Amino acid sequence: MYSSKNSSDWSINGKECLNRDVQARVASLNIHLDNLCQFLPQDKVVEFARLNPQALLRATQASIGEDSLTTAHDRLIQGRKDAARLESATKALAESLDTLRAANVRAEPAVRALKRRKRLKEDIRLCGSKSAWLKHRSVERMLRDAEQESIAAADAVAELEAQIREETGTSKALSKEEAAADRVRAKAQRSLSVVEGKLNGTERGQSMLSALEELAANLGVRQRGIDGLEGEAAGWEARITGLRTLIVQLEQEARAPQDGGRTELAAEKVRLSRLQSDLQLQSRLLEERAVDAQHTLGLAEQGAQRWSTAVSELQDTRRLRLEELNRRKPGIARAAQWLEANRDRFRGMVLGPVAACVEVSSIEHAQALECHVTADKWTYFVVQHREDQDLLKQELQRQCGFDASIANFTGNPEEALSRPLGEAAHYARYGVTHSLDQVFESPALVKHFLQEESRLTEAFIGNSQAQEAVKEILAQVPRLTNLYTPKLSYRRIRSRYNASAESCSILTISAPRIFSPASLTRGSELEGAQASLSECQARVAKHQAELAAVRAAQQPILLQLQEVGKQYADVSEQLRDIHARDRNLDVTLDQKKRELARLAEQGSPLTRKPALEEESARIRAAAHALALDLAATLLKLGEAHRDFAVADLECKALALRMLAARQVSTGRIRQMDGLKQEAGEKIRRVMQLTRELEAVRQMFHEAYKTGDDALFAQFPDDLLELTEHQQTLETELAGLVITNPGAWEEYQLREDQIASQERELEGMQAQLSACDAELQSVQEQWLSRIRNIVDHINGSFQRNFASVGCAGEVVLRETEQDFEGYAVEIRVKFRESQQLETLDAHRQSGGERSVSTILYLIALQGITVAPFRVVDEINQGMDPINERKVYTQLVEAASRPGTPQCFLLTPKLLPGLPFNEAVTVLQIMNGPYITDVASSYSPDMLLGGRRGASAVAQQRPPLAAH
Repeated sequence: MYSSKNSSDWSINGKECLNRDVQARVASLNIHLDNLCQFLPQDKVVEFARLNPQALLRATQASIGEDSLTTAHDRLIQGRKDAARLESATKALAESLDTLRAANVRAEPAVRALKRRKRLKEDIRLCGSKSAWLKHRSVERMLRDAEQESIAAADAVAELEAQIREETGTSKALSKEEAAADRVRAKAQRSLSVVEGKLNGTERGQSMLSALEELAANLGVRQRGIDGLEGEAAGWEARITGLRTLIVQLEQEARAPQDGGRTELAAEKVRLSRLQSDLQLQSRLLEERAVDAQHTLGLAEQGAQRWSTAVSELQDTRRLRLEELNRRKPGIARAAQWLEANRDRFRGMVLGPVAACVEVSSIEHAQALECHVTADKWTYFVVQHREDQDLLKQELQRQCGFDASIANFTGNPEEALSRPLGEAAHYARYGVTHSLDQVFESPALVKHFLQEESRLTEAFIGNSQAQEAVKEILAQVPRLTNLYTPKLSYRRIRSRYNASAESCSILTISAPRIFSPASLTRGSELEGAQASLSECQARVAKHQAELAAVRAAQQPILLQLQEVGKQYADVSEQLRDIHARDRNLDVTLDQKKRELARLAEQGSPLTRKPALEEESARIRAAAHALALDLAATLLKLGEAHRDFAVADLECKALALRMLAARQVSTGRIRQMDGLKQEAGEKIRRVMQLTRELEAVRQMFHEAYKTGDDALFAQFPDDLLELTEHQQTLETELAGLVITNPGAWEEYQLREDQIASQERELEGMQAQLSACDAELQSVQEQWLSRIRNIVDHINGSFQRNFASVGCAGEVVLRETEQDFEGYAVEIRVKFRESQQLETLDAHRQSGGERSVSTILYLIALQGITVAPFRVVDEINQGMDPINERKVYTQLVEAASRPGTPQCFLLTPKLLPGLPFNEAVTVLQIMNGPYITDVASSYSPDMLLGGRRGASAVAQQRPPLAAH
């Protein structure tokens, strides 16, 4: 570093380089200048003692040089934080789901009202549509009658015209015009019939509509297929990528050396087999001497063992339940053990966990009880005094690291339980057998706690008869909220806002997990098993006395044979594992390659997308063409109706003209006038009905929707009755009260949120399981390695301290899942009357801290991979005795082969210290005395051993250059 130009020059082995190159080289050599376990100046000894145990653990890991340890420790700490965050998020999401579900239950009355209003509106619309349809049919019939009457009048006029035609020449011209008009009308009539037949009178019109609907349905199917291709393609690509990665891993594992010690294991197996044969021969020779007695004793011991196992299994219900509770809430089994060992510390009765205090004799009762009582209540501890509650919570947290749920029951546990619904025997006629408090045995304190939390006396258990009569039971017992049958559970749910509104939830009862069949108490079987066990034990004691002498000679051989057999089994198992691993690796690799080839041959689902899109376009074009054809047909129908009406009117007008021409006589004129008037009225009637028909048709088309005609059958066919029914519906609609018009939309929105959050909750639970599995795997590897390292350091540290006449140890403090709390503690004592105390900057003196620090660093010497270590003036605070002992150990540790180079910087050393060929002494001389030193310089001063130390000690102490 040059202060004149405020810069620094860096070089490695004399070659210029950058600062980052130097830092990279230092890091690759595992040199940490800030780690006090590698570089310890004299002024940092107190700071080393001030290192908290957690920091000392991290410094020790770094000094050892295994980056995987520090990395694994950091992964465990971060993983624990991630798991805690996931647990919190999962709990919050579950609470949100419960809130949404409860809100939908409360909104169900309003939703039903909205649905009823929607149904009423639709029925009113259908009534209006059918009313227009009925009017259309009525006017259509009237129009047909009027047209027939009009035609009849026209025929009469034509007949009269024929008579007049004989009397007047002018009627001929009119006849020709009438004939031409009739031809036009007939042509129009034929055109109208052809168009109507095309649309309604033949199957072609129906086939056009059916084909159009079929094309629409096919188009929807193709579009849904196109929409689903993206998800299929993503799954296909993920599967292909996963298989390729797995195949690479399997191929790398297959190419690795596969010997695995087979040769040595096979030789060891042969040796153990021969030794086993020799021992078996010796054992058989001894066994023949007591074969009869041994046979009798063996039978007795087998019987005793069987009955002992049976008794243990029958008695061990508490252990099974504690194991299940511990899986749900880790640490609760340890908390229960602590409570059993410390019951005398509490003022009153303390029980728990609740599940361990309950005995159920029936699987049906167990599943009903576990279904009714929430899972968290089984993990509670129950006390009778507040001070016991505080003491238990504090001690379980401190001793076991367990956050216990504790309930303080302040009532009298000896009082009878309240039964607001009466005894279960009152409802025996319905198949009710028990209330929930009657199906298990427990201390009164636990039973009162469960009654207070879950209302056991208000929940009943019934048989299959109760399952058939459940409606009658719920009707007869209005306050009953829970009923359990062998297969189903019934729960009555009442609305908070409407006391008369209620529903019944019916669920299938699942198998119990806490009170599993293996953990149920079986009293009669236990008594019989204990009696049989006593008899077998008496027989065993009798025969054991007879076989004592033979067993004394046979026992050493049997023990050796057992040990050899175990070794033989272990060697055989290792060989089998090696062979099985090779076979499984080849089979798995072949299977994955075939699966990858099959998926690659299938190709991505996206390749089907162009074909589907092309087919969808073709269907759209066909549907469009068919719709245009149908529209053109309807247009032609309208034109045909118009042409026919014009031609018909013209024919009738000509008939009137002919009547006027026949006025050749008074009688003919009066008759013609009457016919004209009658024909005119008919024509006006036809025209009026035509206008009415058009108006009714327009009204019908406005009210009609596709598919309404299929729903008309539910309404009256009489127009008057239909009108009265519509008015009734409108009255009911007007009287329907809607308190929350948006309840339906809110209900649907919450349903969508519930589905989304349920999927999110499943994903988070899967993430939490994966995180826990990863933490378990990393913890096992890291903790095993750290324990071995600390054990190694502790052994060296204890030996080093013992050599200086003191005592010390290095302990790994484990905190289970709190990975930030793992720590290394240095415990020392320098006087016989003291206890081991943790090293810190306040409890020990400066010399004691120096001794402890250097001995810990010496213990690290054999396991660190740093190229060198530096200790500065560590001996300045020691007394001469400890300084000499510590220096001797430092020289011995630093001189061992394979250990890093160690630099000890000091202004002075004691005379007569031991040196060896691995020790190099470097002196820095400067100051006013350099002349005297140089004049008396001797080569012996650079030699090791006593001669060199004596020569150095005779000189004036040099000033250390800094």
